[in-house]
Amino acid sequence: MIPDLCFYEVIYNLKKKETVDEETIEILDNILSLENLIIYKLDAKEYKTVLTTSIKNNTSTYDGTYLYLHELFAGQKMITLDKRFYNILKEDENVIYI
Repeated sequence: MIPDLCFYEVIYNLKKKETVDEETIEILDNILSLENLIIYKLDAKEYKTVLTTSIKNNTSTYDGTYLYLHELFAGQKMITLDKRFYNILKEDENVIYI
């Protein structure tokens, strides 16, 4: 499961390549076609919770969204490549850093 804003983050990072080539398009296509991918759309009330979560954990609202989903769907595995983000949740056995 990913928040809908995840695609903006992917596109932002791909933009750093400064060219949109076939490899870039293939990366996007692979992400969008993942089986069992659930794209979660937050409602207006949830954004307030994300803001509170972000402030409480001193994170970006982007990371706060993932923290919110992690709390909302407790017990589900979370994978991150972000060491700073991982350090916030490293005591949780369901958070995996790669």
